Amino acid sequence: MVKQITFKDLYQREKDKPTPVQSFIERVATVTEKSPNTVRQWATGQQVPDALTRKHIAKEFGVDPETLFPNN
Repeated sequence: MVKQITFKDLYQREKDKPTPVQSFIERVATVTEKSPNTVRQWATGQQVPDALTRKHIAKEFGVDPETLFPNN
């Protein structure tokens, strides 16, 4: 039996998926136990996380914590 679904439904299903940026923000928020809003502020340069948080982010992505926020 063929599943019956409209093209609009297929489109909406795809539209409801998180974007790569949203997934990144959620990943960092989970690792750091901070809010997604806080992570967005780090990403836009409005705030800089504390040293321990930078270490957690660096560990998650396998990078040097000193290079994550160079203007710090």
